[in-house]
Amino acid sequence: MKASTGISISNDVLHVDIPLNELRNSFSFSLLATKDFQRNLKMEINKIEHDLFLLEGMRILSSDLGNAIQIIRSAKDENESCSKLMTEFKLKHEQVITFLDMDLSDLTQTDFELLNTNLLACKSFYVGLL
Repeated sequence: MKASTGISISNDVLHVDIPLNELRNSFSFSLLATKDFQRNLKMEINKIEHDLFLLEGMRILSSDLGNAIQIIRSAKDENESCSKLMTEFKLKHEQVITFLDMDLSDLTQTDFELLNTNLLACKSFYVGLL
């Protein structure tokens, strides 16, 4: 028995008659969608890795805030404080600059707890992607 939709049904097997052009178009579309998905996923992973990098620097500096503030106060200028913080805490320039650009009002205990919560959430999301 052959239906008008291009589908033929036998006792054991369902056959679908799809023209070769449609199959090629479908495959091309699927391949394009897969590449697009992979590109978007790679961009998302890169963004998460960068956020983790910055959050980790913030966590390290905030865990020894007294020492960080002492280094900042004893420095002659922002460049010197940045260099000293990078050396003392073994951080990258971007991590230290992110910390130095924070408002003092963001240095509350609640914000530190939020920072740790965000860091854990970001790490677990990242692990879930892999």
